[in-house]
Amino acid sequence: MKKPWVYKRKHIKGHWVGWHEGDRRKAKAFPTKSLAEHFRHIKYTQLNSDVFTSVDPVL
Repeated sequence: MKKPWVYKRKHIKGHWVGWHEGDRRKAKAFPTKSLAEHFRHIKYTQLNSDVFTSVDPVL
């Protein structure tokens, strides 16, 4: 399961959301922590959509 995270960079305004896509680390900046948390929830569902929508075959 992949989890995005919210963090604050030193001497830079705003809050950041980080996540992994494949082997690469991605990040996006937001002016407020609440916007960053909202984006984190959206990104979490996007990254784990296969977990939420997987269907087990009936044998």
